[in-house]
Amino acid sequence: MSPVISAILCLVIGYLLGSISVGVIYSKSLGRDIRTAGSKNSGATNMTRIHGMLPGLITFGGDCLKGVIAALIGRCSQALLCSSATAGPSSSASAAVKA
Repeated sequence: MSPVISAILCLVIGYLLGSISVGVIYSKSLGRDIRTAGSKNSGATNMTRIHGMLPGLITFGGDCLKGVIAALIGRCSQALLCSSATAGPSSSASAAVKA
């Protein structure tokens, strides 16, 4: 995969991961939209205030997990690009020079 396509794919996946609101999804499953209560923020602090400690921790964990997934995707993408760059045409070019 070309570096440009890989970078665009990482940007799109990162954007989509960031658009997932764990607090809103989880609060709606609990029966109350978090954006209409407390500070009207969908973050872990407001979830803790409105729904309690466990929902707040689950929201915090879900938000952290989004960041970890995005970082792993970027790292895997970089590893694939680096491995393809070292095994690519440069190795055949150096073999041609030695011959």
